[in-house]
Amino acid sequence: MPCMDYQSLTWKITPLKFPLRRFEDLVSLRLECLVNSYHSRTPVRRSLPFRLELRTGQKCTASSRIIVHDAVYDQFTDKMLAATRALKVGHALEDGTQIGPVVSEGQLSENLDYVALASSEGGEVLCGGERLSMKHDGYYMAPCLVAGTRNDWRINREEMFAPIACIIRASSYQDALDIVNDTPFGLTAGIMTTSLARANHFRRNADTGCVMVNLPTAGTDYHVPFGGRGDSSYGPREQGQYAVDFFTSTKTAYIAVGAVD
Repeated sequence: MPCMDYQSLTWKITPLKFPLRRFEDLVSLRLECLVNSYHSRTPVRRSLPFRLELRTGQKCTASSRIIVHDAVYDQFTDKMLAATRALKVGHALEDGTQIGPVVSEGQLSENLDYVALASSEGGEVLCGGERLSMKHDGYYMAPCLVAGTRNDWRINREEMFAPIACIIRASSYQDALDIVNDTPFGLTAGIMTTSLARANHFRRNADTGCVMVNLPTAGTDYHVPFGGRGDSSYGPREQGQYAVDFFTSTKTAYIAVGAVD
């Protein structure tokens, strides 16, 4: 009788192509809350600038595609621009610093190449995207916001680990959902809305392993399963009880015990 040994395999890629969406049911005050300062204690108010600056964009669940409904596009972009410009870049251990350096000279060079790519593809670089000279050594970059981008551009198709966010315009909820799912990656996605119906529909239909409603796309608890779909991961989920599956090798055995004496 053959003996078969099956080993679990998990594969996780860390692309920063994860979408955060804004819809026309967000009134002016709520829109202001979405892009307000990092220091607010309200999670929704911290979401976008906080996700852009968190670990200088070097996080697998950072939001780099921001999909915004036509009805609030201009207003949202203005407020997002103001919030991005207000972020403080500096030494990671200094008080008040919100964005530290990127990890290496090679990563910084790649980030700057993506800024140039966004501009060459037709995007409008509203702020940032340049290397900063500081009083101490380090690979510092001004956080970059790019408007007027399309989902089929390379800047929105490839993985980045950079403080770069690209805004994509959507004409409707369905259009936005189609844009969200039009990517080979699928780790996490988020929606900002006052509509419970839209929130539930998005939760069911966003083709990602994690979905956030009125929260940043990063920040899952350690006890819940974590992983994505498509090119973002393969196999058992990480964290919590689901992680046990990855470290478990299941065996099926048959024994002929013979006759009892």
